[in-house]
Amino acid sequence: MKSENYDPPVNMIKLPELTPDLPKRWLVLGIDPSMSRTGYAFCDVELGINCFRSKATWRSIGSVKGDSATPEWMRAKMYAEHMRTEILRLQRVTSQYNPGMYGLLVCMEFPTPTNTFLVQLNRIIHLVFFQNPDLIACTPIRFLVLNASTMRSVMGLKQRGAKNKGENILRAYDFVDKDDYPGLDSDSCDGVLMGMFGRYAASIMMGCAEEVPANFMNALCSAKEEIKRKGRPTQYTVTKGLMHRPEYWYTYESGTQTIAYKDAHIPTGKKLCPEQYLV
Repeated sequence: MKSENYDPPVNMIKLPELTPDLPKRWLVLGIDPSMSRTGYAFCDVELGINCFRSKATWRSIGSVKGDSATPEWMRAKMYAEHMRTEILRLQRVTSQYNPGMYGLLVCMEFPTPTNTFLVQLNRIIHLVFFQNPDLIACTPIRFLVLNASTMRSVMGLKQRGAKNKGENILRAYDFVDKDDYPGLDSDSCDGVLMGMFGRYAASIMMGCAEEVPANFMNALCSAKEEIKRKGRPTQYTVTKGLMHRPEYWYTYESGTQTIAYKDAHIPTGKKLCPEQYLV
């Protein structure tokens, strides 16, 4: 990975609670979800020898595109299958020299609620990644999701329209060596930019918060309190930093879940039957 410029963290920062059992190595996956073409970037982040700085190495960057004549749900499933295959491949490579000692951190765009394509793609990615929970051996598995506007603001992106993608590619080359990845396209570059948020979240999780640039630190760990639904009966307060927001920063843990089902043979009012599934 290219060298990174570090700035001191801004004031009003609140770090997330860290536990001693957190890994000192993370496989970070940045995803730019799109039904037309989905970009992705994998970054291997590990604690350095001196334990004060982390080291990040890009492992796989690309994009996946399906035929527009293929149903949307099928295209979404193929995109997720491809990225899942890359997770398993990199998991095998990494486990050769550091078995069972790393986590998986997926960073992707939060789907706009009114964009049914992004909502559908987001859900299918989650489902396909963990359709067989035993395959992905990383522990823990964490998700960081953020709005496109947050990514653009932190990355200092200003262009709109047709010039937007060219600017994004140039910005991605601030983090990726062009000689190693000369073929960054307009989607894989956004995978890199998303991956950088995951890369710095990994730094924070490994106790290296001092190396995180101020703009990233502010987005991830701001202690500023915001009032939502102000003036309404449902008003509530949240901490602004993404890593303090459970809807944006959450863990996937494999486990047995119980549902209740109703067999139509059973008369109304009778007890529902339980069923358990590993998810």
